[in-house]
Amino acid sequence: MKTTINNNAYLLSCECPTCGHILSRECKAEEFYCQYCGEKLYAEAFTDKEIKDAFFRSEIDTYEEN
Repeated sequence: MKTTINNNAYLLSCECPTCGHILSRECKAEEFYCQYCGEKLYAEAFTDKEIKDAFFRSEIDTYEEN
């Protein structure tokens, strides 16, 4: 089992280290298979800091749109 890379709390996404495709994910730790290459992956839970940063970024984006 490989660990996901480029985890992004704002977009709730990660990247498969084997094929490089971007995948959807949850905030919690989870095991799943890449829908493109079938590699078994593990995504660690986002830290509180990553979640707070994502929330802040979302608020900034909303503010800039208005």
